[in-house]
Amino acid sequence: MDDQVTIQILQTTYHKAERLAHRRHRSLNSVLDEAIELAEAAFAQQSHEEQQMELEEDAFESMQDELIASHNNEYVAIHRGKLIDSDPSEQALLVRLNRDYPNDIVLMRKVTLEPESELYFRLTRA
Repeated sequence: MDDQVTIQILQTTYHKAERLAHRRHRSLNSVLDEAIELAEAAFAQQSHEEQQMELEEDAFESMQDELIASHNNEYVAIHRGKLIDSDPSEQALLVRLNRDYPNDIVLMRKVTLEPESELYFRLTRA
């Protein structure tokens, strides 16, 4: 038996869910269950993509000395831990990556002697 709980959501969100349930001839509970399942899958996919990007960043860092020697001041593309392309033009490389790897996680970064600067953001909540 399912537990019954009370949650607070925005009234507009509740009405959207109600309209969707009505249009699909389903119960509000089933619509909300499916929405949560879809959100969970999307978060899992996002997490997987973040993990892939971290692996590409690690590969870039491990190749950095080699890349500086062979591709200094060029843009490089790292995919599945390997250098797959490079170009002095960021735009030209991006066009090829979009054409050849449209749905893949590919790290594109400029190779320089200076370490990449880290950006810090301060978020404020209203």
